[in-house]
Amino acid sequence: MERSGMLRILHNHIADPRKLHSQSPVVAYEETPEGITVTTADGQTFPGSILIGADGIHSRVRQLMADKIRAFYLAYVGFVGMFLFSFLLLGSKI
Repeated sequence: MERSGMLRILHNHIADPRKLHSQSPVVAYEETPEGITVTTADGQTFPGSILIGADGIHSRVRQLMADKIRAFYLAYVGFVGMFLFSFLLLGSKI
C-alpha cells in the first residue's frame, strides 16, 4: 500500500484528524500509566493511547523501540511484489 493511501485511510477513520501528525519526526517516546507520550523533533510532546510507527523501512519509531522488544524467529518468510494484471485476458494463463 502506498503511503498516501494509508494516510488517507487514517484521516478518514480517526475521530479528530488533527491528532494525526504525519509530518512530525519522532525523536523519543515514553510509556506512562496513562498511555504514551511522544516527543517530536521540534520539541513538542503529544500524549496518546497508541503510537503507530508507519514511518517506512528505515523506521525511527522501530529504532527507538528496538531496545525494548526482543526479536525472535517465527519460521516465516515473506515476499512482496507488484505487477499489473491489466494485460491478462479472460482465460489466459500466467
